[in-house]
Amino acid sequence: MKVPDHVPSLYRIHQFRKIWHALLKTWKGCLDENSKEFKSAVRYVWKRLCRECWSPGKVLDGKFDENIASGIRQLQLRGNPALANKDLDQALVGILSKARELREVILSGQFMVHIDAEATHFDGEKFLPPLVIVSSEKFGDTWEGRVASQIPGSWMSLRGAKFGVKH
Repeated sequence: MKVPDHVPSLYRIHQFRKIWHALLKTWKGCLDENSKEFKSAVRYVWKRLCRECWSPGKVLDGKFDENIASGIRQLQLRGNPALANKDLDQALVGILSKARELREVILSGQFMVHIDAEATHFDGEKFLPPLVIVSSEKFGDTWEGRVASQIPGSWMSLRGAKFGVKH
């Protein structure tokens, strides 16, 4: 899907979706997508990105990427030699790099972002993209934004909704 970059909120939502789909593709390369391990691995990485990379209150040190990759190996792979490979490591490095770039945009203060860190949306057994709200215009204490729903291709505008922004 080609998203015009002149619509800032939709473009940012698309960036989150690209990271989400890269996560799915990465784990599909080493785990059965219907397995409990697959779902657990995807959730683990998404939660870490939401809570540690995209959270405005967190300060990233130079070892952030290394720490996430190490955590993935320790907590999710549980010694499974099929998963300890360079392709997985390279894919995760690419995902973490894109996540860092998106963090810089979030911290620029030009957008207010809400991300569903739980990523527990299923259509049968299939993961759907988590809810992401990106607001690009502020009107007093309210924001106008775009909502990316869990149903691909369905978009909705919010105008005047209070998102509980903390300053």
